[in-house]
Amino acid sequence: RALKSVEKIVDEIVVVDTGSQDRTREVARKYGAKVIKTKWNNDFSAAKNRALSEASGDYVLFMDADEFIEARQRYPLLCFKAVLPPSRDLAFNVRVETEEDEEELSMQLRVPVWNKTLFQNRLLPNHREIQFKGRAFEDVGESLRNLGINVAVDDIFKITHGVSATKWRAERKRKAVLDSFSHITKAEYFFEAALYFLKLDDFDNAYFWLMKSNFNSPEIVVKIAILYLNKNQSERAKAIAQRGLQIWHENLELICVLSEIYFLKQQF
Repeated sequence: RALKSVEKIVDEIVVVDTGSQDRTREVARKYGAKVIKTKWNNDFSAAKNRALSEASGDYVLFMDADEFIEARQRYPLLCFKAVLPPSRDLAFNVRVETEEDEEELSMQLRVPVWNKTLFQNRLLPNHREIQFKGRAFEDVGESLRNLGINVAVDDIFKITHGVSATKWRAERKRKAVLDSFSHITKAEYFFEAALYFLKLDDFDNAYFWLMKSNFNSPEIVVKIAILYLNKNQSERAKAIAQRGLQIWHENLELICVLSEIYFLKQQF
């Protein structure tokens, strides 16, 4: 679906195959893609940097295998491509939205949906000096700043993140996230790491990241506290709710959740 969605729009397709066991290479070549086979070493940035090194166009649009351009977004993408600055001194944050079924899936997993719409560095000028960093959470922002490349927001077209391989992708990312425990320092990645582990039902590792996270919504804290409470992890549920109350001192939902936890533990 990813390949078909950009067919006849982009000038070149580069696929980095990190060890597929299916017909990935065969299918990619059907769409005229340049397939680069490389060993998977639990490093998502390394895969993206390999793609950058093989791309020959003036700009590079990054998409994961489970992402695609919706039919109604193809023409806006084509138009945007036509007006990209030839100076190659500007990168673009592109809107990335989760496919509609993701909310239903998250409810089934009892995992809260977080930032369903994101703007991410996905459209970059092709400079050999640009490099992604971070084994689990790829970040190109530092590289762009060092090169003096400004970043603009593109809201003309969007990338849609599919849900068919959500569980598989989260499982594959586990090792990279675990390897990054001592290296991740950006607060915006803490909650992202927690969500990966929640989707894998790994509540121990999720809790580690949750207690480092800066929540931006008391409703999210409530949902997560209830999730832990339903898993009979009342002490952790209490700690999460208390962390929320340190930020939102008078939030009634948080107070009610904490009261319920105290009641269940008979701590009157």
